[in-house]
Amino acid sequence: MSVLIIRPQQAANELAQQLALQGIQAIAFPLIEFSQSTSLSESCIEQLSQADIIISVSKPASMFLNEWITTHHSSWPTSACYMAVGKSSAYCLQQFTKQPVLHPTIEDSEHLLSHPKLRSVDGRSIVILRGNSGRELLYKTLTSRGAHVSYIESYQRYPVVWDSESHFRHWQAQGVEKLVVTSAEQLKLLIKKANLDQLAWLQSRQLFVTSARISKLAQHYGFNQIIITHKADNQTLLQHIAR
Repeated sequence: MSVLIIRPQQAANELAQQLALQGIQAIAFPLIEFSQSTSLSESCIEQLSQADIIISVSKPASMFLNEWITTHHSSWPTSACYMAVGKSSAYCLQQFTKQPVLHPTIEDSEHLLSHPKLRSVDGRSIVILRGNSGRELLYKTLTSRGAHVSYIESYQRYPVVWDSESHFRHWQAQGVEKLVVTSAEQLKLLIKKANLDQLAWLQSRQLFVTSARISKLAQHYGFNQIIITHKADNQTLLQHIAR
């Protein structure tokens, strides 16, 4: 039995190593890669300085912005309330800002939006740190609550170019029985490359996802052995996979 891990490179490698220590073979296979956005500028610093609340949707969102801030000898604001969608992204942002970072127990946009800090935001300035798309629910909901919401797109995502025929053959030969997918985008990219036989093989695997939203998409694609971990950190994923 082996596990196919489809999540960004660093986190995928770390989870594969942790599984190996448990005697479980794993294959790390990210379907997206990142680079710093070319749209970052001095105006982003001003945008941050005027924000009442700053929300990071992922570790890369914080990491690439912090890289730009450091390179340009600037600093993170100390007066804003910092929030993140998940525990790992919160910890990452806290390391950069040296400020407390709030996050929901169940790591998704819906539960972040139910946080008391985001219930009464009329007239507040909120900045969302993200990639070149995604998390529109945060923007729409917070705007509907009267907040002035803007984005800082700190990085860009690119689909990885890969040969599906050889990789599916390899995964099948390695006896992949469990599949980990941590974003809807990567699930879509995986399904897009699969032919009918490959799709049928995927559908018969046990699928671990991190949110109800990804689970709903997986059900649409025909998966029926779905486990929702509700958290995206590797320790939580490891506990579910190793059961």
